[in-house]
Amino acid sequence: MESLMRNWKVLLLVAALLISFASITISGLQMGIDFKGGTLFQLHLEKKPDSSEQLTTITSIIEQRVNSLGLKDTKVTSFGDEFITVQIAETDPKNIDELEVLLKTQGKFEATLGGEVLFTGSEIRRIIKDPAQGYGFTAPENSATGHGWSLPFILDSAAAERFSKGVFHKCTLSSFNPSTGNSYDCERTYFFIDRPVDAVLVLPNSVFENDKSLLLQGSFEEDISPETEIDELMLNAGIPYIILDSNFDEGRQQLNEMLSSKEVAIVHPSVPDTIKEEISAMGYIVKELQVDSSQVPWVWKAVGAKQIISITPGIANLDPYVGDQADAKIFSDLFITGSTSTPEEAQKRLTSLTILLETGSLPVSVDSISRETITPYLGQEFLQTTFIMGIAALIVVSLIIFLRYKNLKLGIPIMITALSEVTMTLGFYSIIGASLDLATMAGIIAVVGTGVNDQIIITDELMKSERASVESYKGKVKR
Repeated sequence: MESLMRNWKVLLLVAALLISFASITISGLQMGIDFKGGTLFQLHLEKKPDSSEQLTTITSIIEQRVNSLGLKDTKVTSFGDEFITVQIAETDPKNIDELEVLLKTQGKFEATLGGEVLFTGSEIRRIIKDPAQGYGFTAPENSATGHGWSLPFILDSAAAERFSKGVFHKCTLSSFNPSTGNSYDCERTYFFIDRPVDAVLVLPNSVFENDKSLLLQGSFEEDISPETEIDELMLNAGIPYIILDSNFDEGRQQLNEMLSSKEVAIVHPSVPDTIKEEISAMGYIVKELQVDSSQVPWVWKAVGAKQIISITPGIANLDPYVGDQADAKIFSDLFITGSTSTPEEAQKRLTSLTILLETGSLPVSVDSISRETITPYLGQEFLQTTFIMGIAALIVVSLIIFLRYKNLKLGIPIMITALSEVTMTLGFYSIIGASLDLATMAGIIAVVGTGVNDQIIITDELMKSERASVESYKGKVKR
């Protein structure tokens, strides 16, 4: 026994078992959707993809977004021509809500100034995730500044030139102070995600006036800068809007005039059903947009606005001063910044935007999304049944070995080896954080049988060797 414990192979086995036990005890085992339940999303695309390759691209982008959140046991598949299913081993309502928002987002990013597009998400060459270069969060100096976040990125050469010339001299000198230097009033860039295309907004006058007031107040939660003018927002969004009057006469005329160039009418929920039906009868696709909070401007959500960032004198080529646009300095390294009232919200904003810009936009937008919860109760029953089957397999195999050899000195080491294989397999899964599902558990049960089978063959050969049985190589191979 003492010589056996000095054998390096035995010591290696003991070390592997100890590491496995420690990992299982400390980290535990991650159960997959079969055992702990989860959520199933079904996405319906707005239109049929142009080709099977495009459908594969959509599936790949959605899979990248899900994996970027660090979720375990995820499966993304397509079926038919217009449906994508996403299955995850997650039931936490907060995480599910965040994922649903991410899945519904097409991810078409645009930056505008004065109604002109400066650059798009497809023109961002690289996202920089190095905190030393500005990626991450900043602690608030006071309650008014909020929790800031910053996302640096690099534009391709064509977009960098278009951006630099687009913001050239977009600041106006407002004052001069000998101690602090020049002060400027600068124009602001607007960032949009999934800005509606070929659409018109329809809203009551009361909603328009309320939104105007909310935009002027600003909002930490929505990254709305104070003193935001609704006309400036709509100019940058490039989307026409119709404010309903009491009898809808003027609005009807405007909609009829726009019908040749617009396909979608995004309407406020308070618009009467009779008017919605009339707009639909004109030939528009009517989409009603509901905003959860009364403190969030409806038009902000309707146009897909995300951030407003002021140009700096340096970016505008005013500090240092450059007189001719042809000599303007070209800026390719830029930042998207924002601030929120809580660090959790800042983390959410930064993570979501990073994922969208890294994975790119979907070629086809998501028309609708439904979800259902996969109950964990059935999974717990599966786990219990699988555990009982594993114990039963060990008992049956142990009994057969004892009947075959009628010698505990042979049977016990074989079973210890089988149990060691199972323990090290589970330990490996625990170390890498992989999820255990029904297929994995079935494989582990199979390990008990195949492993013992190997041990029996080895034992039989050793016993024959001890009896000095003579057999040709050809006979051994045949047997």
